[in-house]
Amino acid sequence: MTDDIEQQLIKKYHPVMHNPTDTELQDLLLEELEDIFSKNGTYMYNYNLPHKSAQYITDTNNKLIEEELSYNCEMLEKESNQLYQQLNNEKKMHFML
Repeated sequence: MTDDIEQQLIKKYHPVMHNPTDTELQDLLLEELEDIFSKNGTYMYNYNLPHKSAQYITDTNNKLIEEELSYNCEMLEKESNQLYQQLNNEKKMHFML
């Protein structure tokens, strides 16, 4: 899993060479695990896992904002177009106004 995170960081910072530290990789892995645990209604530290280093602790509000901004625009546009086609003519005219 850390190999995947390392590759994502390399792609993210390309063309700048970014060599993540072991601490950075561990913290990013713990962040992913924290997301997985929280989506499943549990807390990862109940399982005696290490805590993130102070350098990489993220604010919960920032995580929520990141989650809200990470939607798939192409998928939403496709869904919107499909739903628009299902509208009757009267409702389509309402959207034209």
